[in-house]
Amino acid sequence: REQKQELMAEVFQQDGNRGVSDRHRLAPRPWQARNFEQLPKIVCEKKQDWQLQEERRTEQARAEFLLYLRKSYGNEIRAWRRALDPTATYRLTLTQLRKFFHCEAGLRDCVDQGALWRSLDKDSLGSIGMEDLAPQHCSVLATFRQFMHERCGSCSAVWDHAVALDACVGQREGLWKSTRKLLLQPFIRVLKELGWPTSHADSRSQLLASLDFFGCGFVSRSDLDWLDGWVPPEWIYAEPDEEALSELQKLVRKKYAHPLSAWRSLFDRDDSNSVSWLEFSEACEKLKFKGNLGGAWRALDTDLSGRISLLEFDEDSALILISFKAWAMKHFGSVQLMFRHLDQDGSGSLSYPELRRACRRLKWKGDVQLLFNCLDTDGLRAGGRRNISQQELFFLDSWEVKEEEIRAHEAAHQMQRVAESPASPRSVAETEKEGAEAMPAMSKSNKVSASLPSLMRPPKVDPYPLPPLKLGVSKSTPSLPHGDGKAHGGHGSQKKSKGKAPCKFLQRLLKESGAEGLLK
Repeated sequence: REQKQELMAEVFQQDGNRGVSDRHRLAPRPWQARNFEQLPKIVCEKKQDWQLQEERRTEQARAEFLLYLRKSYGNEIRAWRRALDPTATYRLTLTQLRKFFHCEAGLRDCVDQGALWRSLDKDSLGSIGMEDLAPQHCSVLATFRQFMHERCGSCSAVWDHAVALDACVGQREGLWKSTRKLLLQPFIRVLKELGWPTSHADSRSQLLASLDFFGCGFVSRSDLDWLDGWVPPEWIYAEPDEEALSELQKLVRKKYAHPLSAWRSLFDRDDSNSVSWLEFSEACEKLKFKGNLGGAWRALDTDLSGRISLLEFDEDSALILISFKAWAMKHFGSVQLMFRHLDQDGSGSLSYPELRRACRRLKWKGDVQLLFNCLDTDGLRAGGRRNISQQELFFLDSWEVKEEEIRAHEAAHQMQRVAESPASPRSVAETEKEGAEAMPAMSKSNKVSASLPSLMRPPKVDPYPLPPLKLGVSKSTPSLPHGDGKAHGGHGSQKKSKGKAPCKFLQRLLKESGAEGLLK
């Protein structure tokens, strides 16, 4: 029955890839479409396509929303202070976001409100902070706030500093007569006198743009008071600490046999392949980690996204799971269908020999032993041998693998193939450069197996291609003249035959087959 369903699914996919009209003789019949669409493999593929489209919708909504804020207010922090959170609660709820959409008529037409909220509130807490909207700007603001609290006690205390008072008096000599507001250039000189590093142009511009409430080129004391009222999370201003990360990894290896076991049972309990700062801090508290928690997080979260994936936590486990999931989707449609196909005795578990046999038969060339160790997280034995249960395997179907991670994996796979193939040094260097630009998250390790299958779907191929056109000269076709126009075996000249021009269909076939010379 499973083989029949698989064959029917392949036929249905081939018919769909042809792209013919509903009235075509090879098109699927309406009375058969319902039966085909209910096949398990087709249902799984539709679900995966829906998940991919949902991810793209959320990312597109977030990008369009941020673009609108930049065009309307200059930057995200100024939009947060003036429109999103005017009462300075430092949190934004869905109700407040809806009110903002109601006031902005042009925003409702271009941004999906539901998809936007799902992209911002990934933890489903019901509210978001500034760091969820603009992590780069918040990192600069949090670092500045931390520095001023250590240097002066608070950010507003800078206004009462002697350097700031001299700057306020000095700017009155020009056209600017106010002492309650400080222009940006004098404010930069004040920060430089206090020891704040102002050499980095991007950080300096982000700080000034965030503090400039009206966007008119000045900073007031109320801007610094607003920054004092914000309590940023620890990870947003911490510096990456590799030693703290190594200490955390030692604790994980001491308590768990495999990093994936710690990832699933301690960090990523919902099997979403995404761990937030709250989940990470709770897991470290259970491990009794006493080191630099924010530094260990920033060592993993290199892109400052506010979330970490298994690819950043343990690259070897992530790559082999991504490869195995792609292989299962290709041959069975989903991991759940693969499990049902391989579990022929109905025991509800898979042993290592059964998994190895299936991988060899269907030509998955990854490390089966490492895969089995990654999936068998509990290490329980049934009948004297280790087994993989359904709960240890079915999480891969709901496992979210972002397109950026897929592109990073593809770039690493391409680099490995080029490195093993005989190529010129220049081509290898160019390919490594292109791969390094496309895979920033995987630059820590080069342990990528060359046998990992591609995660991208193959291009649609016509299952009913036209047969190769065999064209020849018929017996009735007169021979063309040779040389001086004399026929073979005769002395007289032979006249050129004037045949009827071929039809348009034959002309198209001749051009497609590369036999345009016969049209003459």
